[in-house]
Amino acid sequence: MKKIWKRIGLTSLTLLLVLAFVLDASAHQRRRGTGRQRQGLGPNAQTFELEEFSPQEEQLTRQLSALRYGQYADTIDEPDPQVKAYPKLKSEKPVYGFITLDQGLFSSTRPGATFCFVVDESEGTGKGYDRFYFDLNNDFDLSNDQPLKPAPSLNTKQGRSVVASLVQNVVEIVRPQNIRRPSEVTFEALTLTLSSGRGGRGSRGGTAEIKLIPKFTRYNDRIVNVSFVPDTARHGKIKIGDKELDVVLARSPYITSRLNSPNTGLYIGTDYEIYSVLGKMRNIDGKLYRFSASRDGGQLMVAPYEGEYGLLQVGSGAGELKDAKFDGGILISRRNLIDLDDCPTDGNKIKVPVGDYRPMSLDMVSEKLGTSFYQEDTDAEDSFNLQITADRPFIFDFSHSLKVVFDSPEEMAPLKPGDQLRVSAMMHVPDLNFKMMGLDDRTKQTKTGVVRPDGTEYIRYASLDPDVKITNASGKVVAEGKMPFG
Repeated sequence: MKKIWKRIGLTSLTLLLVLAFVLDASAHQRRRGTGRQRQGLGPNAQTFELEEFSPQEEQLTRQLSALRYGQYADTIDEPDPQVKAYPKLKSEKPVYGFITLDQGLFSSTRPGATFCFVVDESEGTGKGYDRFYFDLNNDFDLSNDQPLKPAPSLNTKQGRSVVASLVQNVVEIVRPQNIRRPSEVTFEALTLTLSSGRGGRGSRGGTAEIKLIPKFTRYNDRIVNVSFVPDTARHGKIKIGDKELDVVLARSPYITSRLNSPNTGLYIGTDYEIYSVLGKMRNIDGKLYRFSASRDGGQLMVAPYEGEYGLLQVGSGAGELKDAKFDGGILISRRNLIDLDDCPTDGNKIKVPVGDYRPMSLDMVSEKLGTSFYQEDTDAEDSFNLQITADRPFIFDFSHSLKVVFDSPEEMAPLKPGDQLRVSAMMHVPDLNFKMMGLDDRTKQTKTGVVRPDGTEYIRYASLDPDVKITNASGKVVAEGKMPFG
């Protein structure tokens, strides 16, 4: 067991995911700038007014350019089997897809609304994608929907969009020889009516009309992105202590019917955050704060976290992993999202608000090795099994058993002579419902020249890949080599 762990290392690659839980504020409780108590936020909550604006019309900082991302849709090459009928398409390569709204990375008791679409070339294959069919009435029949055309006012603005520019920068770094500059089409806006009630006994019903702008971006014959961008958002200022901060509340990265959903985007100040959502606790001037909003987004409630903390640490079971510690990650509970970088520390121990969490990412580093974990099965009953309590620390001591689980091939997958077999595996920690991502040797590093938003340089470490042999039923080795983890 110890021999296995001594060989394991992993890039401290942070898989950022986001989400958390927020509570509604009743209309009769709303008062501008007061410190009146808000449900679930404590007696020191304050309320600030937010005004509506259009992200498409105003200049945004690079940090807030994510407002123009909206929510990305799933795209497929073949017709969606749940669609009963499509219009007569002119392109030989139409782009099919679907998007589910009012859902996110956090568990929800409300079913999301799924809408299908297809993007076509009215002049024929290779002439350019210029027709967007969207199942607005949600009857899974696209033959009775009018096509949306490119929006002249949005497609004739000087220069490419901020989104296309940022994505292109990443693309050129990763694979410049295979991916050309993207072509982007912004289509006419559409208006959806979504149910904004929670469902269940005693819940409030109602609907919300949401205006969305479809955007189609194509990088080459294989890489296509379709996103839906909200036409409006909310912005304002909040004051915490002596610090005044600009805030923006928007339906990005998830489109929600209610702006008080934990999935709703919340952008604070000019600091860059890949995932900025309302449910995330944030560190402002050394103190954690929680956030909530009204259903229409007109008010934002802010309160300091005044609960207890527990400790998260790496135990002595790490053996020869000198100075082993958790070096970041994202924990999510049923109520909160926590970035470990925002939490106070006590030496190599991290102080975390008490609660039952599951790791969206959990990075461990040492002098020589490192590794990262994430939740294997988020639907499991025991998925929130990283328990932080005030009376005793949560110690990861490497005493749990390990198991190699093959993601491919599937068990009893049929094969015939000449078939190629793809083999991939992950290291699991079954007792904790964890997976391990990647394997690195932190003593061998390479400078990449890539600078993170916080100004630090991204360092690449040599991968520690296990040697794998594959034998047939008679024991003969039919293939061997290294198998990277992650």
